[in-house]
Amino acid sequence: MRPVTRRIVLLLTVVVFVAAVGYALRQLAQKDAPTPTLVPPVEAPPPETAPTAETPTAAAALEVRGLVLDPALQPAPGVTVVLGEERATTGGDGAFSFPAAIRPGRVDVKLEKAGAAWIWPALLAGRAEATGDNPEAWSDRETYLLPAIPARLRWTFNLAGPGESAPGESASGGDWIRIDEACAEDWGTSLRVRLRGRTRLPDGARISTSLYFDGQRFMADVEPAVARGGTFTGSVFSAPGEPFYSGAYVAEATYSGALQHPSVFETWSRERPEEDWAGLITPEARREILVGDPREARAEDMKAGTYYREALDQARQLWRELKVRMEVVRKLRRGRGSDLRPGAPGTDLLEPDGKLGVARWRKFLDEEWRPRLAALTKTHGERGPEKYPEAARLLEALLSSLLQASYAQSRFVVYPFLQLPPDERDFYPDEEAAGDLVRLERIIEGSLDGLEKYARLSE
Repeated sequence: MRPVTRRIVLLLTVVVFVAAVGYALRQLAQKDAPTPTLVPPVEAPPPETAPTAETPTAAAALEVRGLVLDPALQPAPGVTVVLGEERATTGGDGAFSFPAAIRPGRVDVKLEKAGAAWIWPALLAGRAEATGDNPEAWSDRETYLLPAIPARLRWTFNLAGPGESAPGESASGGDWIRIDEACAEDWGTSLRVRLRGRTRLPDGARISTSLYFDGQRFMADVEPAVARGGTFTGSVFSAPGEPFYSGAYVAEATYSGALQHPSVFETWSRERPEEDWAGLITPEARREILVGDPREARAEDMKAGTYYREALDQARQLWRELKVRMEVVRKLRRGRGSDLRPGAPGTDLLEPDGKLGVARWRKFLDEEWRPRLAALTKTHGERGPEKYPEAARLLEALLSSLLQASYAQSRFVVYPFLQLPPDERDFYPDEEAAGDLVRLERIIEGSLDGLEKYARLSE
């Protein structure tokens, strides 16, 4: 081999060797290196967009309707109602109205008759605003209860009257609180009732106000009224969306020492030392007022009365049927089966030989009596909001007690007489509760009596 050729071969050998060594070193380095973590590409955030502004609800033109009542809750004719530049006069039924129009969010309303005047400030008449110049009528806590825009405007004014008041004990005697007048604002979706009255309590005294319907507390104030210059104004609201009804309500105003800041008693004792502020018995005042439309109230009462009269008739019939058959069983237990005339009420339980038939008892109970009770219970359970919650409660207790009575009579009276083990269809949670028969009978009779006044609403 020539010298040139040998040099070329040697050079190529060196190049290959160097390449091989480099490759081996790279492989070794890759083997010892940590496994790389794949990081997803970071996407650029979308450009910020300004939030879409809520489109305010358009103000609607609303008619104003209402009623003015005298202290005896009778229509007050001839009262002029002043609403801004508008005026209307009540008719013989005490009603007034203003045509549909778009009005300010709040309006002052003045009532005039025979030289007397009553002013109710800041009645909601359009879009509610969060601020106002009348903190007494538009407090921060009350503002959130105002509808953005009322669905309707219906006002009921109860003019000043004697009312009822309960005197508190004091050295000077007399009435501490008196409710004079009321204004109810019906917005269609909620209700506000303002109560105004007089008081002998010192300035700054807090007075709670509330509204009762059918003996039950229906609405309470968001914050207490504050006595100023011998007067007070309290506001009570219904819960938004909670149904309310036309009719007679009882307004109540109550002073309680627990509502007062402890520091005021020292000030009051200096200013009026003749009174025992710490020992003052809780004074209160009550007065009946009307809310809404009397004709609407009558229609609501007719509807409720018709339902409860029919339900009461059915429940009373079920109770009568159960009692008649239990009387048959009692006579058999006492050996007086001969007193039972064939075909008399309840004798459908008897076999031809005059003995109590378990199959006949089960047919009456499971195929005839309990299905009718279940249907009545289902109908009552599916009813919506009730104008008279106490009537709903009484009927629910009555139906439940009737079912429990059927279980108890069957389990503790009928089956022991037949000398048979209890039937699983007569579920009763307490096997030792035979004494519940007397308790259940009292509940049933009490509920029947309590429902009578609601059944007469339709009369």
